[in-house]
Formats: sequence, structure tokens, C-alpha cells
Amino acid sequence: MFLSQNMTQSGSKKRLFSEAFGSTQSTASQCAENFPTRFKSLLQEQQVALQQTRQDLLDPVKKNSVKSMVFLANQLVSKGTLSKVSLGKLIRSFRLPLELVWMLHCAELLHCTLYLESLDESNLASVSVRLAKLVQDGAVVSVDLIKSCAALAHGPEPPANLAPVVRTCHALLAQVERRLPFEEVDSAKKGPWWLVHLQQSLSPGVFARLAGSLLEVRLTSPPFISVHQALARQHEWKYPLPAFKMLLESQGSSTSALNLLTRVINEAREVNWKSALICVSSFVSLYSDADQKLSGWE
Repeated sequence: MFLSQNMTQSGSKKRLFSEAFGSTQSTASQCAENFPTRFKSLLQEQQVALQQTRQDLLDPVKKNSVKSMVFLANQLVSKGTLSKVSLGKLIRSFRLPLELVWMLHCAELLHCTLYLESLDESNLASVSVRLAKLVQDGAVVSVDLIKSCAALAHGPEPPANLAPVVRTCHALLAQVERRLPFEEVDSAKKGPWWLVHLQQSLSPGVFARLAGSLLEVRLTSPPFISVHQALARQHEWKYPLPAFKMLLESQGSSTSALNLLTRVINEAREVNWKSALICVSSFVSLYSDADQKLSGWE
């Protein structure tokens, strides 16, 4: 998909070579010989741009030339002219805008989770903040990255050699989930745009496990008030029911949803009782047998 889109936008291979190398006279062998140096310069430039602007979306003025370079990298790798392993090591040595990370992922040059696994703890924390900001700004690329991490973290058990990557995905998701916006939900909508996007793009099983993790985060994150204070103040709150309904409904049944709520509340050191009351309200409005289920709830 990435390649077809890029070809459509660039018009032809001739134009792609021109955009990437500044000349249409370069031969394929010359391009292959010069490419690693040019590509490294591109990565350096994007790293500096990220440091200076703190922006994870590419500069629109330079975006087409970046796409052209990524397209050519894909072509050279697919023809065996360029080593994908060497290119991956090069990419992992830079701190890049997240839109470029996703672009490289789509071009099958380096899976985004392998890039994330190369980050140290400090850089991973920075990525979690940046991802959450992109979600708040409505950038779809942010949810695409979260989706890839969730598919690995909550999907079928991967090969043993991917265990470090899976741990990185869990660590990143744990940090991102606490920063994702829930409160700004329009009650007329199904739920937050990013949550709807994840539900539509992940398998039901993976989304259910991600939803369970998100629900646990909401139930165990500050602010903490007593259950009595929560009951007294509940009329003051705007309840983002659509989001919580999506999380509960993903569990498949009222029994599974209630079991999840029960486990989280019983195991938590502290409970966010505001979120707990929202969950109960959502549960009641979602399931016809809610009263029966809750009558003996402990």
C-alpha cells in the first residue's frame, strides 16, 4: 500500500530518483552506491529536526522527498542491492519522528516495535508522552503505532526471540494508557476516536485484552477519593459512558465484564471510585441482566 501510494504521488521512478538524489541522470548502480550515505544524512536531518521542533509529524515541505528516499530504500532492499539488516541497524541508531518510524514500518524496512525496542528507558518514556500528544492532536499515525504494539503485546504468544520486544511493547503501553484522553467524549458518539480506531483495526481478542488493560488503568489511577465522597459528588461529573461501554462490551458478556471489574477492584491497592461508578453506570446501561448480576456483587 505504501509503495503504490508513493508511486501515485511521485508519478514515476524517474521523478523519485530526482527527488531523492537531485538528478535524473544517476544510474541505478550509482544510486545504490551513494544511497547509504544519503539515507544516513536523511536520518540525521530528521533527528535534528525532532530535537529542535519536538514535532513527530514530518515537515509537509520535506515530506515527499522523505517518502521518495524511503521508497528507494525499499526498492534497493527488495532487489538485494541493499542489506535490510544493515539498514535496520542504521535506523535504530537514530531518534526519529514517529511519523517517519511508521513510514519505515509501512515500507517494510524496520518493524516499528523493533525500533522501539532499541530505545532506552528514558527515550521510551519520552515516546509515550509524544504518542499521547499525537492522539490528543488527532494524528492517526499515533494509533497505528499503538495498534502494532498492542497486537504483539496482547496477541498470540510470539517466538522466544521476540520476548524483549514484547516486554518493550507492554512497557510502552503501560505508560501511554495512563495518558490517553477519555473525558472529552461526545455522548452522541460511540467513543473516543482513537478507541474506535483500535476496535476496528484489532482482532476482537486482542482488543478485549487491551480494553481490559485500559479499564484497569482507569480504575487504579489518581485522583483517589473515598467511595462515600464519590457517591456524594457523582451528580457533579460528566460521565464518558461511551468509552467505558466500549471497554466493557469488548469482554463479550455481562459475566466476563463483571468478573473483570471485580478482579481489578479486589486486587487494587487504591481504587479510583469515580471511574468505578462510571463503570457501574455503563454496565447497567449496557446489559439487560445488570440488576440481577449486581444484586449479589461483592
